Amino acid sequence: WRLHRPAPPAASLLPESTLLLVRIPDFNRARQDLEHSPFYALLQEPAVAEFLAQPRQAWQKGLHQSGVHVSDNILGHVLQALQGEVFLAVTRLSVFGGFQAGVVFGADVKGDLFKTKLALNQAEQLAAQRFPDQHIEPRRYLGLNYKIWHKTPTTSVCYTFLNSLFVCTWGEDTLRDIITRFTVHGEDAVPALADSQNYRDFLNRLPPDHELAIFLNVEPIASLLGPIMLMSPQSASGLEKITRIRHTGLGLTFRGDSIEELRVTAYQPKTHAAEPPLERSTMRFTSPDTLLYAVGRT
Repeated sequence: WRLHRPAPPAASLLPESTLLLVRIPDFNRARQDLEHSPFYALLQEPAVAEFLAQPRQAWQKGLHQSGVHVSDNILGHVLQALQGEVFLAVTRLSVFGGFQAGVVFGADVKGDLFKTKLALNQAEQLAAQRFPDQHIEPRRYLGLNYKIWHKTPTTSVCYTFLNSLFVCTWGEDTLRDIITRFTVHGEDAVPALADSQNYRDFLNRLPPDHELAIFLNVEPIASLLGPIMLMSPQSASGLEKITRIRHTGLGLTFRGDSIEELRVTAYQPKTHAAEPPLERSTMRFTSPDTLLYAVGRT
């Protein structure tokens, strides 16, 4: 039998000022629910499969030309290893002095920890053969081991395991910030996204069994728009409306034979008047077997 410490949640590792978080709370459950949904059955229809075959081949060809070989067998093993929480986050963004971004990918592999580490070791050996001018260097920070892949003199990809959570970042500083939040607790703990009132408000509005959540933290993004508003007065009025928003996002939940989408937008206090409920007066023109009925207002 095996004993593994549980993976830390993504919100406890990311900074409080995280700009974007795309999160699947339980990848294994979401995959099973998707495979039993009418949407998945639609993807298996011969006409739809034929329509999707060409872009899929183009995607594989593009990866092959860039030196990355992803077969259906490898892709199947990767999807099988994604068992718990899976997330992609943008922690910071800088457009001045050269474009810079902090990007984090995380995946909880749970019981496949040993198998995942073995596969990663084989991938490192393969990368060393195909890219002899690039090298992978082991390092250590706050008692945790991680590796840094030097793709170019100015570009590096870092990765490590936090219990059963595989974490990969664009840049070494981003990974070290995550390791700090993972190891430092108590009074010295660095504020995390889990401490953000914006993020907590967003989660409280989603159904507890949601399959996918996309959170956009507009408040820290608004600080990046200030210089742009000064340099471009013509677009200032439109950008000012964006700065009134605190956060926005959406959640997807599978409900039997349907997929429920909930969109949430929270504004700064006293900057936005709530719209009256949307009247669906044309609903009476439909029948019980109507294929599609959509109504909206911006």
